[in-house]
Amino acid sequence: MKDKSQEIILQPFPFNKEPTKKELQEFIVECLSDLEGIDGILCTLPKLFKQLTGNSKAAATLGYVLEYKSVPTAYIPSYKAIMYDPEANQPKADFAIQQLLSKISGNYIEPGKELKITQLKEETSIKEFLSKNLNTDLSVDIETTGLKHFDSEIISISFGLSSTEATAFLITPEIKPILKNYFLNRTGKNIYHNASFDVYMLIYHLFMEHSLDYPGLLSGLDVMLYNYEDTMLIAYLATNTCAGATLGLKDLVATSFGDYAEDVTDVTSLTVDTLLTYNGKDTCATWEVWDTYHPKVLEDQQKELYETVFKDAQKDIIQMQLSGMPVDMDRVLEVDQELNQIANGLLESINSSSIVKEVTQLLREEWAVKKNKTLKVKRVTSNDSKLEFNPNSDDHIRKICYTLNDLPVIETTATGLASVGGEILHQLSQQTTGELQELLKNLADLSKIYKIITSFIPALKASHKAKDGWHYLYGNFKLGGTVSGRLSSNSPNLQNLPANSIYGKLIKSCFKAPEGWLFVGIDFNSLEDRISALTTKDDNKLKVYIENYDGHCLRAYSYFSDQMPDIELATSEEKCYTANIGSTDIYFKAEDTIVFDGIKYSGEKFYDLYSNKTL
Repeated sequence: MKDKSQEIILQPFPFNKEPTKKELQEFIVECLSDLEGIDGILCTLPKLFKQLTGNSKAAATLGYVLEYKSVPTAYIPSYKAIMYDPEANQPKADFAIQQLLSKISGNYIEPGKELKITQLKEETSIKEFLSKNLNTDLSVDIETTGLKHFDSEIISISFGLSSTEATAFLITPEIKPILKNYFLNRTGKNIYHNASFDVYMLIYHLFMEHSLDYPGLLSGLDVMLYNYEDTMLIAYLATNTCAGATLGLKDLVATSFGDYAEDVTDVTSLTVDTLLTYNGKDTCATWEVWDTYHPKVLEDQQKELYETVFKDAQKDIIQMQLSGMPVDMDRVLEVDQELNQIANGLLESINSSSIVKEVTQLLREEWAVKKNKTLKVKRVTSNDSKLEFNPNSDDHIRKICYTLNDLPVIETTATGLASVGGEILHQLSQQTTGELQELLKNLADLSKIYKIITSFIPALKASHKAKDGWHYLYGNFKLGGTVSGRLSSNSPNLQNLPANSIYGKLIKSCFKAPEGWLFVGIDFNSLEDRISALTTKDDNKLKVYIENYDGHCLRAYSYFSDQMPDIELATSEEKCYTANIGSTDIYFKAEDTIVFDGIKYSGEKFYDLYSNKTL
């Protein structure tokens, strides 16, 4: 970039996929060895930026100008990122360019604000601050030793008065009752960034005596959510696009606060000064997000949605996180043993397959060829290889599907390789017969079992043993964690439990209500479709519920009627009835009689063949 003309020389990267370190080094030698006349470098490839500057992070350095051989170097989002989500990435690109130009012209200022972080060390000063700010609107943030309420502690708390001023202090056993009393009497607004964590933790540690203290839980919910805001939800509503939105606090304020992150994996390793300063910056940053995005939510007329849907749902989420799922640990151990026995049986069947023996020989021969290329004298053969077929290796499975057999490629990975996940193998098994079909089914089943054994069983075994002797599995939920608006879940992902198979039923059998309690399941029937019909008032969508059309068929006909010359919309006398059993929808006409899973269906009544009763 030349200072006078501000000319930008574009140097395209010759990479079709993620480059190796060696390839990057060759690119640097070829294109950046002569820096004569180069005033600055804008780098769009994170891996290259790290190699040029020696910095371990790229995105977090947005707005910072580092150096490569004394030449100012800045990271900038790529044109692909800008085209994918211009609203989020164009301002970042503009900021990065402006910062680089400022560095070149000698007017560069690192990102970051002048903040006033007050650290309170004495109980009297803490009491005085809290008493003074009972009615003041404050942002609130905590630092904890972990992410689960039952095995962590709150170490510190900060209250932000604005985007430039905050007060922070440690939470000791003596401070806890003072803090609880403060929240009980507080009337001012509490502003959190991700209340489903901060409020969840504060309720447990201030209002609950143990994990089964439901009166304390409910009392804490009423107190802590009395007058609150959540800037993560506000940012989600203000920035949400089909490309998704970045909702992390530090990402949202990167251009004004810079990179102030600390490694809080173990907060006890930080000095008190570092911890409280970091905690204080978070509350200032929360105000920054509020000041930036709350006006946009009002401008976009999303206040009612935020208040009546998102904030109300947050209360349910926090209660879910503190209630957990009851687990029968004895059953968990039984299921673990059953799954391992099934896995061992599948492995035995897989290893005895002639196809596996054939691919093993092929793999050994390829190993010998590759090995001999590195040897100058000694030669090896496939007999020297100890290599065995690995059912967890995608490369090995690809040899079966696409080298030994000419099966169709259904999906590809991000790197362009044929996908061979469990579901893909199941689909491929439907397109062949005999030994290959059985092998693919076994590999698909083994993949499912391994996922359960490695993901869900350990989480179940690690579930918290409560005061009643029962175990409880607690997951984290986030509203606005997905593009669609659905909840996201982690640690573990309780929304990704296996279902609708023999293995899913085994996992479900591990959840059992404690003595004196009932397990109740409630589900809406096609809730999303109903909401879509009501909000859009689309005639075809409404017909599904007003005139009993099958929604899937009607949509297909509406979009592709020109490809369905033999299909006509049913008259009122011909329209279908719908019955739902489990997760299966059954469609039939008034004059039809259908038997499904022991139930006889007709247009006027259902008949249970097992009990001989009309339902």
